[in-house]
Amino acid sequence: MAEGKQQKDAAACKYLLLLDMNGTLCYRTEDRIKTVREDLYVRKRYYYARVGIENFVNKLAETDRFVICVYTSMMAHNVQAGINAIMPRACKHLEKVLDRDMNKPDPNKINEWDTIRDMDKVWKEIPGFGPTRTILLDNESRKFQETPRNGIVVPEFGADEAKSRQGDTLDHVLEYLLELSEAQPDDVCEYIETHSSEEESAPALEEISADFDEKLKIETTPDPEPGTRLDLNNIEGGIVTYTNFHLGLQVGIPLNNDIRFDKCMDFQLLRELCKEELSISWNKSGEDGETVY
Repeated sequence: MAEGKQQKDAAACKYLLLLDMNGTLCYRTEDRIKTVREDLYVRKRYYYARVGIENFVNKLAETDRFVICVYTSMMAHNVQAGINAIMPRACKHLEKVLDRDMNKPDPNKINEWDTIRDMDKVWKEIPGFGPTRTILLDNESRKFQETPRNGIVVPEFGADEAKSRQGDTLDHVLEYLLELSEAQPDDVCEYIETHSSEEESAPALEEISADFDEKLKIETTPDPEPGTRLDLNNIEGGIVTYTNFHLGLQVGIPLNNDIRFDKCMDFQLLRELCKEELSISWNKSGEDGETVY
């Protein structure tokens, strides 16, 4: 009884911060980035930590105003090894790691495996918290579609940023969360709504994404030559990505259940199947003249 009261008293002074993993704290992929050393390779997946991740977690822990957890849709056997690799000196500050079992199927799913956050389950697992004192940090708003007022969407951490080993997204998010902790709002939902884009608060996170995209801008050119072959690279966020690494070519197509996407496809065939929905980009070349992937 006393222990339960102590938990509630502690929660009344703190905020539950739930951090997404892949796309927010790290980049997890089947394809190794040749120009950068991975932080972990396990079960045929490469892990790359986002710049500033340990400083981000350590600084938030120093405030003693956040209960920090990783909340992911990854399977339990994949999660802990990844966390130990991407934040070896900061993982001690994590209260819990919430894996796929703490999620539920996405009612609007595009892929069979899509899930969303099950907050009722979370609040039972971590007593003393609720909607007014919970913050979800994720690169996909659909994951917290049932509690949208609790969510902060950050720019996705993907291959481009992982290759550059540059980026200040987490620094900006840290600044925002430190300001929130200083303000000590009774309801984080109201705070997020009223401070998401004010000049005196941390910069709007969509502006951070636009600034970083500008730094990593890729050149777009006309269609590649007829007969260009493309390899299936990734399916994520409703987008099917094909690449030709030799040419530095990347093609994105909205996922469509009426189209059969093979592991290797001809560009012209994709163009005919997808009409104008297809996006094309070419990576810039490195100083030595070789294409950077």
